[in-house]
Amino acid sequence: MDAKHITSATGIGQGDPNRQQPLQPPPDSHEAAYRCELERQNAELQEAHEALEAARDRYMDLYDSAPVGFITLGRQGVILEANLTAAEMLGLDHQKLIKRPLAGFLAQGESQQLFTHLGQARHHQARATTELRLQAHAEEVLTVRLDTVLSRSADGAPAYFVTLTDLSEQKRLEAESRRHHRELEQLSRTALVGEIASTLGHDLNQPLAAISNYATAARYNLNAPDANHERTRESLDKLDEQVEYAGDLIRSVRDMLRPCDAVQETLDLNRVAEESRGLVAKYAEEHQIRLRTELGEDLPSVTGNATQLKQVVVNLAVNAVEAYNTDDGPAEVAIRTSEGANGEVVLAVSDTAGGMDEETRQHLFDPFYSTKGEGLGMGLAICRTIVENHGGALWALTNDQGGTTLRFRLPVE
Repeated sequence: MDAKHITSATGIGQGDPNRQQPLQPPPDSHEAAYRCELERQNAELQEAHEALEAARDRYMDLYDSAPVGFITLGRQGVILEANLTAAEMLGLDHQKLIKRPLAGFLAQGESQQLFTHLGQARHHQARATTELRLQAHAEEVLTVRLDTVLSRSADGAPAYFVTLTDLSEQKRLEAESRRHHRELEQLSRTALVGEIASTLGHDLNQPLAAISNYATAARYNLNAPDANHERTRESLDKLDEQVEYAGDLIRSVRDMLRPCDAVQETLDLNRVAEESRGLVAKYAEEHQIRLRTELGEDLPSVTGNATQLKQVVVNLAVNAVEAYNTDDGPAEVAIRTSEGANGEVVLAVSDTAGGMDEETRQHLFDPFYSTKGEGLGMGLAICRTIVENHGGALWALTNDQGGTTLRFRLPVE
């Protein structure tokens, strides 16, 4: 059988009409599968889009309702974007803020500070912080803190992301706290002067009596038949000295009693120590306590408030006097000034009384802690605050020979 017949017999010849063809899917089956896959992908994209929109809405809600203001600034401090909190701070509708310069919302004289602040953020490539005053409304000025970082907008231009934090309430509370502290400080000074008032009155009686005596002597010398003008001049000179002494004493008491502001001046701490000693001298004498001063030479000046520092020294000295019991024997309180190891000026008030126990040492500067039955426990707390407000520090030491030293240091001018 030739090949032609073999091919025909097997039924696989090309021209065999009975040859079996491979199975083929219906013409539209690929299209249906493609459509199903496309629908599935579209559903996933739609879900992702909806999730993205929901996330964006949540972000915008957080962005707009944040307790701080968010602003994006472009060149020259022009507002490119702002949240609702920032719009409320600036006192203008959100949409009306766009493309307006932030400098237009600042209090007078603050614009230069804003541009300096933006320059710092640009040049240092780091977060810059400053405080400015916003004049959002004619009757209201807000103090805000600006925290700014530099970024880039879509076109590559510099953009500043600024956070505005309203400090007005914080500033108000701080001012209120300072006012209460000044009032408490004033009460403390009044209590101090009241405590030594009787001895101050006695101290003032001496120069007044001397003034009267010298005036009588001068009048007698002038009216005498053989008037001695030299003796009259001596009497008047001594009278003048006593007037000056009495005036200094009255002035010291008046300074201690009057309300004290935060005026800072160049001070000689030795003079503060001497004037404080004058206020306490008779009080110490009445308690049979020897009061002495050891003043350092050529001490550098300090910057501070003389009345407040005298209040500290007087308070420490009065506490030292009252630390003694009547049966302690010879008693002494020393006020010393010196230059510290690091160039600062140091003032110390020392006694040789019984010292203090551990509990007193732990709570010595706590407000309302007192070892006196009638004490308020605010004296040393106020003293520490005053010293720290002057940039210094106040602490207590136990003396080797017994007793306690209260010492404070102040930075030089």
